[in-house]
Amino acid sequence: MRIIDFFKKCISSNSKNTQKVSDENYMTPAEKFNYLAKKIYLILKPLNYRKEASNFRLIQNGDLGKVINLQKSLYNDKDSCSFTFNIGYYVETGKIENKRFKEYECIVRIRPACISDKYKKDTWWEITDNTDMEALYKELEAFIYSDIIPFLDYCQSRDDLIRKIMDDSFIKELKCAYYNISINVLKEIGYVQEGEKLLMKRK
Repeated sequence: MRIIDFFKKCISSNSKNTQKVSDENYMTPAEKFNYLAKKIYLILKPLNYRKEASNFRLIQNGDLGKVINLQKSLYNDKDSCSFTFNIGYYVETGKIENKRFKEYECIVRIRPACISDKYKKDTWWEITDNTDMEALYKELEAFIYSDIIPFLDYCQSRDDLIRKIMDDSFIKELKCAYYNISINVLKEIGYVQEGEKLLMKRK
């Protein structure tokens, strides 16, 4: 490669990086949120998660669905975009047919404080014009690797999940009360007696 071509390549590369930073600086909070969701997908894609809007789904063993949802606040406006994580396990009566299941349809639903020692309450993150997006991304990257992925790796099949729910080992893994285990879903997929036992435990 000629020296002049080398410098042209360097200038072009620097120009693209500068343009990328510049573009991010001119994004609205909502656009920054979308950009952040795409970067999060780069973490999850190698683990076979699939992205649809703000949902990241994985179907394991054919009968256990896992979802990470980025929920935006209803009170967002042009100057601010707040969001949180909803995380869930999804099951059906047999193999999963609904490949686009939602977090609110899950048998187990949790928030960040349930699985992280760092977040002691119902945590929401806020994006504004002044948000350091690189710092925010690094925080979420650490949260995903250290807490979300290990939590969703805890169960490998539907039967594994149900067993851990029934022997309380699942609940013992959680760190706070920001969770929901649906007795109705448990009964709907055929675990009627287990659902009744779980109901009795809650009384």
